[in-house]
Amino acid sequence: MISRSLLQFCIVLLFSSEISCLDCNRLHVLQTRMNSESLESLEKMGGHFPFQCLIERTAFKSRDILKIGLSQQENAKGAIQQILQELFHIFNNNLTQAAWNGTSIKEFQNGLHQQIEKLETCLSAEMEKEMTYPGNENLLLTSLKLKRYFRTIDDFLKEKQYSRCAWEIIRVEISRCFPILDILTKRLENCINERAAFKPTQDVVQLPVSQKENAKVTIQEILQEIFNIFSKNLTQSAWDGTSIVRFQSGLYQQIQRLEACLRTQMEKGLTSPESEDLQLTSRRVKKYFQGIDAFLKEKQYSRCAWEIIRMEIPRCFVLIDKLTRRLSN
Repeated sequence: MISRSLLQFCIVLLFSSEISCLDCNRLHVLQTRMNSESLESLEKMGGHFPFQCLIERTAFKSRDILKIGLSQQENAKGAIQQILQELFHIFNNNLTQAAWNGTSIKEFQNGLHQQIEKLETCLSAEMEKEMTYPGNENLLLTSLKLKRYFRTIDDFLKEKQYSRCAWEIIRVEISRCFPILDILTKRLENCINERAAFKPTQDVVQLPVSQKENAKVTIQEILQEIFNIFSKNLTQSAWDGTSIVRFQSGLYQQIQRLEACLRTQMEKGLTSPESEDLQLTSRRVKKYFQGIDAFLKEKQYSRCAWEIIRMEIPRCFVLIDKLTRRLSN
C-alpha cells in the first residue's frame, strides 16, 4: 500500500530550498528594481553638473565600460557583483568635499550593499555546486578589465584630492555603469520566458481513473515515470545531490511496494492489465510524460528546463494523493 507520509516527503523535498535555486533564478527581478533605484539616488544626490567643472572634466580619460564582453550567465552575475562592489568602494572614500545630499548618499550606499549581499549568496551557492568557476578564463579576463576601469576612477579622485569637481565628474561617469548593469541583469532573466514554452499535453490532476484497482496501477505507472524522468541528465540542474538521491529513493520504495501488491492481486485475478479503461488511462499517462521528456530533450536538459519540470511534477503528486484517498475509502 502507498505510504501517504512518503508521498508528502517527496512533495516537500521537491519544493525544498536544498533542491531549488528558484530564489536565485528570480534574481533579475530584484536586480532590475535595485538598479533603477540606485541610479535614481545617484542622480538625486548631486543635481545638475556644476558649470565650473566643465574644463576639468576633459582631464578625465576613462575606459569604455560598455564595451566589456561577457559570454556566460554566471559571468554576468560575477561581473554585476564586482561592479557593485567597486562602486561601493568608490563611494565610501573621502566624500567631505562632494557637497552632496547626505540622505541620497546613504540610500545609494545601502542599495549597493543589499545587492552585493544577495549576489554573494547566489554566487556562493553556485560555487559550492560547481556551477561557477572563479578560475574560469573568461571570468578572470572580465574581472581584470573591470579592475582597470575602476582603478582609473580611483587614481583620478586621488590625483584631484577628492575635490568637488572630481566627485561630480565621477558621479556622471558612474551613471554609465548602470546601462551595462541593466544589460547584464537581462541575462539573468532565464527561466521566466522559457516557462511559457512548456505546454503539458493535459492537466494531470484531471486525469480520469475509474476503478480502485485501476487507481493502484495508475499510481504505480506515474511514480515509475517520475522516477525515469529524475534519473536522466541532471548535470545542469544545479540541485543538491543528496536531495536528489533522497527523492529518487523515496520514489523507488513506493514503486517496489506497489509492484508487490499488484503482483498479488493479478495472481488472484483481482486486477486485469487488459482492462480497456486501464489501457486508456495508461496511454494518457504515457503521453503526458512523453511531453515532459520531449521538452527536456528540446531544451538539452538545461537548468531552466529542469526548474520548470520541477514545478510541474508536484501536480502529479496531487493526483496520486487523490487516488490514494480513494484506495483508503
